[in-house]
Amino acid sequence: MTGIEGWLEWLENESMRTQDPSIERVGRRRLYYQIRPVVPVIQDGQVIRVRRAIKLGYCDEISLSEAKRRKAEIMAAINGGNIFVQAQLPLKALIERFRTAHMPALAATTQAKYDSHLRNYIEPGLGHLRLGEINRAVIAEWLLAQQHLSKATRLDLRNILASLFRCAIEWKLWAGENPAHRAPVGRGAPVREFRRLDREQIVRFLEEIRDTAILPARMARILAELCIISGLRVSEALGLQWRDIEPQQQAVYIRRRYARGTWDEPKTASSRRRRIIGRLADELLFLRPPCAADDDPIFQRPDGRMPDDRDLQQHVWRPAAERAGIYHAGFGLHSLRRLSVTWRHELGVPALEVIRQAGHSRIEATLRYVLEDQQREAAVVEEIRRRLRQ
Repeated sequence: MTGIEGWLEWLENESMRTQDPSIERVGRRRLYYQIRPVVPVIQDGQVIRVRRAIKLGYCDEISLSEAKRRKAEIMAAINGGNIFVQAQLPLKALIERFRTAHMPALAATTQAKYDSHLRNYIEPGLGHLRLGEINRAVIAEWLLAQQHLSKATRLDLRNILASLFRCAIEWKLWAGENPAHRAPVGRGAPVREFRRLDREQIVRFLEEIRDTAILPARMARILAELCIISGLRVSEALGLQWRDIEPQQQAVYIRRRYARGTWDEPKTASSRRRRIIGRLADELLFLRPPCAADDDPIFQRPDGRMPDDRDLQQHVWRPAAERAGIYHAGFGLHSLRRLSVTWRHELGVPALEVIRQAGHSRIEATLRYVLEDQQREAAVVEEIRRRLRQ
């Protein structure tokens, strides 16, 4: 057994037995206390057991009672399976185990992101270090050195490192606190600008959507309206199939998502939900091809392939927004989902319902979606000033 699997086998075997080596008095010129427990070491990529002498102290400096106390501390760490593991196991070996034992349980899009960040950043930057050489200061220094990356990417890297060490703790390969927890990543401006759009601007945008090789104008317009009305994520809207439409209830059911060539389960348990879309359900069914099967995707390219959100952004949403005079950095189909959450908040929908309708798991995520109404804010400011003048 090689690599981290050898460590795990050793830990499993050692956890079934407790070592209690005797204290020996050795030395030629000067006697000292020592113990000789069996410990694991890496040799030629394999984990082997060797008996190693550990000095407790010179006999003329410490008493036998002190030697016993030091032995108890050392053996607690050895019997707990932590000593020498952190000192010798490379982070790269932990990453290999993480890829095979943890990542397959994640969503496909999350797996792709984790794999990319591990391969491009974490392994080249930290993979050569042993676990015992890594602490919060090392991780913070490395993250702060990645200023060429956006703050969002640095946060992703910190989260992946935290996940790595959570697994190490679970596998008994790490003792103590998670060194990546709340490690500083440095400052950074938001990558996207969240600009509020009014009703007239949205109507102009919808009217400017044209036929493309990605989607016909009518289908693209319905896709945009669907995200505004229901607040669906782009991947959730593209993952809809004809069987997901319920005409009697004028609703759609979110059962899956599609993102850049990958079909997957909804993002969270809260994302699996039913959304009322009103007469838009009838409009969708009116456009259903006679030969379409129930499990065919609703939104397909004219050539039968699935559309990519990046192609939609480049060839559909951005050109329409530019023609409507509303394009800004960060504008896309996700802006319409954000607008949907904002409008529901303004219409007085209870916060708990907005959270469920958006498919969020935490209220903090929903609150970040709500954009301020500048005109209403200006009116409030004027009213406050009027009261001050009175």
